[in-house]
This record gives sequence, structure tokens and C-alpha cells, in this order.
Amino acid sequence: MKRPLNSIASDFFSYLGGHFPQQCASDEFYFLPRSEIAVQHLDTLDDLSPEKIQDHIRYVKDLLYEIARGQQVELEQEIDRLLLKQSMESFIREFEDAETWRNDPTLYVKIPLFATDHVISQTDSEPDQLRTKLSNLFAQIPSFLGVAIKNLRSPSEIALQVALDMTRDALHFYDSDMRAFIKEKVENDKALFSKNKKVLEAWEHYRKELLDLRPKKSFAVGEGGLKKILAVSLSYPKSPEEIQKMAQYAYQEIQEKLRTLARSIDSRKTWNLIIYENPPSVSSQAEVLMLYEKEVRELRSFFRSQDITTFPSEEKLAVLQTPPYVQSLRATASYKAPLTGSTNSRGYTP
Repeated sequence: MKRPLNSIASDFFSYLGGHFPQQCASDEFYFLPRSEIAVQHLDTLDDLSPEKIQDHIRYVKDLLYEIARGQQVELEQEIDRLLLKQSMESFIREFEDAETWRNDPTLYVKIPLFATDHVISQTDSEPDQLRTKLSNLFAQIPSFLGVAIKNLRSPSEIALQVALDMTRDALHFYDSDMRAFIKEKVENDKALFSKNKKVLEAWEHYRKELLDLRPKKSFAVGEGGLKKILAVSLSYPKSPEEIQKMAQYAYQEIQEKLRTLARSIDSRKTWNLIIYENPPSVSSQAEVLMLYEKEVRELRSFFRSQDITTFPSEEKLAVLQTPPYVQSLRATASYKAPLTGSTNSRGYTP
């Protein structure tokens, strides 16, 4: 390893952050690391053309070769080397072996939606700034979705169905929410309305192309499916059989703890009855959000009282309604982490 490890690491994170800014700015894409460089390119969509993908794979392989053989170094540096090596290998597995960019149509829905969300979430931006960033994004979306149509082959049935649901949400988002945003926040800009119309046409074309795709007959489930997923997606040292046994043991252990807790509350009732017998009564979206905020406060209090973790004194977690365009992707509440390296970004639970 001729170059210092921190130089190679900086090269790796900067390269990915510059070429995959949307994926490196979100926890949604587990196979790519967070990168501060991504924050500088949030009005740019990731380049997923086949030619560029091959360039990216070669580049990361070259970096991996530089750190593949460890030298006699201190333990802390060796741990850093191994973690960096694992991150590089994860990228190569997803883009070369699993070919996520060919088999996951949701990827091409998430990226432009998340990019748009990054822009409109910047509440402190002036109309001119918003206009420039949105105009730049809108100009990229049709060609980006065109690349998606060329790339996609045979996605799984479940991935295709989720992509169709998300595309439906995207059409509604750009036709309704985005038009209202332009009218209110960008001074009813006619040029943006025109570009937004072309974006809607691109989404509709993408939807029709998805309907013409022939998916794999079924999504791999059970032990056989788990083996396939582990083979190309996760750096995990245990076999599927071991994972299954661990999950079963953990499930039984948790069930027994719940039964014990239920008996201490009311010996005549099961845990399910105690939880669902008197569910919270809510009559509006505002009350749902208030209920989540209350639960978040109680969870923070519990973790503090049990000395499990600490929280920065000024940290606040906002509870917001799930954006319409990801409602088909979110089965329940989720957490959105602040953008790495962005002082204006905040985390929230949608």
C-alpha cells in the first residue's frame, strides 16, 4: 500500500459522492457509504449509464487493489483498512455481481424523488435559488428515466410492483404537490411549469415501460432466497442456517419477556390483549403526529433512564407526515437522517 490509507479513503468517498450524490446522501441505499461531497451535488442525478457504471467499477477495483494487501500496521489502522475494503467490496457486489442498476426499477424512482425532496426541503432558500436548482433537476429527469428504460431487464415481481406504485405516487407528486410548490415558493414561474410538464410526461412513459417488462415469476423467499441475497448483497460471515437459528432464538426470547411483562401487569391477559384492548383514539393526522411525538419523548426518556445512550443537549427530532411520494414504500414510520456535512439539514421521523 504505497499511498496512505486516509488518502485512498478520501479518494473513494469523494469519487462516489461526486458520481452518486443522491445515493451517497441517503440511508436508503445501504450499499453506498454516506459522503460529505454528495452535499455539494444534490441538484445532480446519479449517472447510471452502462458505460459510466463500468468506469465506476474499474475505478473502485483499482482502489481496492491498493488496499487489498495489508502491511504490518497498528490495530486501529488495520480495522480502518478492513472497513474500507468491505465498503468497496459491497459497491462492487451490488454494481457488478448483483447488477442492482439492471434489476431494481425502484432505484430509478427513488433517485429523482429524493433529489427533488432535498431541494424543496431547504426552507431557507430564496426563490431564485429554488428556481435554478429545480430547473436543473427537471432538465435531467427525462433523460435519467430514459437510461432506466434501457438498463432494466427482468426485475422481481415484488420490485416491479413497488416501482409501479412509487411511479404512481411520483406522477401525483409532480402533478399536484410540485405545481403547488412552484406557485407558492417560486413565484408561479412559467418556465418551471413547462419543465415540470415534461417531467410528468417522462414519468408516464416510464410507467408504461414498466408495464411492458417481464418480471421474474416470484420473489425469492425462504432459505433458498436468503442464500441468494447473502451471496451478492451482504458482508455477513454466518450461514443462512445460522442466521435462521439466531432469529428463532431471539424471537422466542423476546416472546417470553413479553409474556413475563404481561403477567406482571395483568395475569389474566396476554400481551396482545394489553396492547390492543385500549388502542389510542385518534381522529386526525395532527393527532397521529402528536402521538408519535409523545412516543419519541418517552423513548428518549427511557434510554436516558437506563443509561443506554446519551443525546446532544440541543438535538431535536421532528415528527412529520410521510411525504406522499414514499407512502407506497413505507409500511410504517421511518427515520430520515440529516445530510452528512450539511448544517442546514435535520433528521426527522416520517
